[in-house]
Amino acid sequence: MSDVGGGWRAVRGAVRTIDWALVIVVAGFVVVAPVGVLFGRDATSLLGLFASRPNPARTAYAASISAAAVKRPEYVVPLEKIPPSMASVEVVTLSTRLPPTTNRTFDIWVSLPSQLRAACAGAADPVRRLQEILGMPPREAKDQFLVQLTVPRTGLFRPCAVKSGGDDLAAPNCPLDFPSELLPDSADEATVRAEYKHVEFVTRQMWSSYRPDGYPFTGMGWTYDWSNVPNHVGVSEFIVRRGAEITVIGTKTPAEFCTVTAAPEK
Repeated sequence: MSDVGGGWRAVRGAVRTIDWALVIVVAGFVVVAPVGVLFGRDATSLLGLFASRPNPARTAYAASISAAAVKRPEYVVPLEKIPPSMASVEVVTLSTRLPPTTNRTFDIWVSLPSQLRAACAGAADPVRRLQEILGMPPREAKDQFLVQLTVPRTGLFRPCAVKSGGDDLAAPNCPLDFPSELLPDSADEATVRAEYKHVEFVTRQMWSSYRPDGYPFTGMGWTYDWSNVPNHVGVSEFIVRRGAEITVIGTKTPAEFCTVTAAPEK
């Protein structure tokens, strides 16, 4: 009887000395590794398979880049106009910083405040809704805010693929097809240079946009809304030329900008 008791005490002592944390890790590896081999994966990639989740927003955004690249007749849509009588224009841009008012080395993509506000009004997630409307990638962006600017009308152009549509801010839409002749033989040097700069802009924009980490650039004067809206037409977009002077008139958070305000009582 005493031998049995002594044997049991020895077993209990041995159990106490076992590193159970190490045993659990080793057992987990032994269980997972053979399963990974069966699926042609190592244990790390198999665990990654369980950890990864489909991201509907990123899937929708990726699809929008391909859709925007293929020009269709229905992409010719009515655009917001800026009449020649309007010398100064109020615009808005979604950014993480205030742009320099002079001597900028970059263009600024902007839209008209009233149209953008109407599109995002009442959104449960105003940051994501603005990203969808403006054709921007989905990401956590607590640092993004709306910058309201005024800019001379002459400092704006539309990002139309065809230059004639981009120059005329009062045009109803951007042309879908290029003219049979971009420039007449009689065109002067200034006209040729302007046409070349526009072709260079469009080429660079398409080249940088139509790739997995790019943007849904339509080239038709409007942003591609990658949410589940029927036609994916966002808002009319404009570009502030890098040489144009601007005035910052205010900033708003996405929540402030997209808040629906009650109409004043009469």
